[in-house]
This record gives sequence, structure tokens and C-alpha cells, in this order.
Amino acid sequence: MIKTVCILGLILLIAGLAMIAYSFTWEADLEAMVDSIMMGREWNVTWYEVVESDGTFGEVIGSSTLPPRFVRRGITYVDPSGKEWSDAFGFEASLNIEVPRDLTVIFRAGSDDGIMLFVDGELVINGWRLRGYTIDEAEFNLSAGKHELKLKWYEWGGGQDASFDVKISDWRQAMSMRTNGGGIGFLGGFLAALGAILPPTILKRKRG
Repeated sequence: MIKTVCILGLILLIAGLAMIAYSFTWEADLEAMVDSIMMGREWNVTWYEVVESDGTFGEVIGSSTLPPRFVRRGITYVDPSGKEWSDAFGFEASLNIEVPRDLTVIFRAGSDDGIMLFVDGELVINGWRLRGYTIDEAEFNLSAGKHELKLKWYEWGGGQDASFDVKISDWRQAMSMRTNGGGIGFLGGFLAALGAILPPTILKRKRG
């Protein structure tokens, strides 16, 4: 009985570790696919003064670029006159991409304060409000061909954070496999250890 428990535990442990290892390989393949779509591209950014707490844009204060996938904490912007903006400012950015085939993707946009994402003019993520840093997600079907993304962000006061990322929809399954593999591996390790340390006399007493 103890030997059976130990063997079962080892099988589960190996299966769990295999699932975890495969999930990392799967995720890497999905990341490579996204990188191939985003390679050589960047957001063209126009910066604005923000005149109301609801994110109403005022005058243009400058322009810059951002990488296609980014995380920016404590954002500030120095305009052409040398003025540094850390509150009451925002941006509108555009990015053109081309996908080789029909894909279902997960857009992830984070912000403190507000953010909105448009795909080919359609509002996909709407987090346009005062808030602490929050990541919004939206699953979207991209047909093969060219697409235009537009990202709007604003900061009124407090933290100044923004992020943008894209995942292939299978990414969630890869993460689920990793989590499940961890649980199976933990159970297997526990059973294997239990089978290894459990005294045989316990079984003899039960039989008696």
C-alpha cells in the first residue's frame, strides 16, 4: 500500500512538472507570435493638457513615441518649452499592425487614471475615469490584414501610470495549465513523501 501511494505520488509529481514545463514553452511560442506582429512598430503619441477631471483634453503640448508593448510608472512629460507635466495631462496614441491570419487576442490596458482603447474605430476597452492603477482586459477577434489601434490615457492627480500589452487568447489556457500543473505536482509530491515516510507498521496494525 505504501509503495502504491509513493508510486502514484511520483507519477502525479512528474505529470505536474511536465504540465508546468510545457506551459512555459507554449507561452514562449505565443509571445513570439505577438512579437512578430509588433516588431518594428511604435505608438505615435500626441500629448495634451487635461482641463477637467473627466479627462477632457485641452491644448496639444507635444509629441513622442512609445514601444508597442509598454509599462510606464510615474509618467512625466517635458514639453518643448521645458515644462514638466506630472498632473492634468494625457495622450492619444496610434499604432498600425498587420496580422498574418485571423487571430483572437486579449488586449490588456492599464492606467492611473483613465484609459481607452479603440480598434479600427471600435471602443474595446473603456476605463476612462479617476482610479488607482487598474488593468482592463478585452478579448477581440482580429481578421487577417491591417488594423489601427488608438490608445487614450489621462492623469488628473496622484499616480501617473499606463501600460499596454497583447496576448494571444490561448495565453489564458497556458496560464491555467501552469496553475493546474502546480496543484497536481504539489499533490504528487505530498503523496510521494507520505508514502516514503509512513511506517509499514501502520498498515500491519490496520490489517490486524
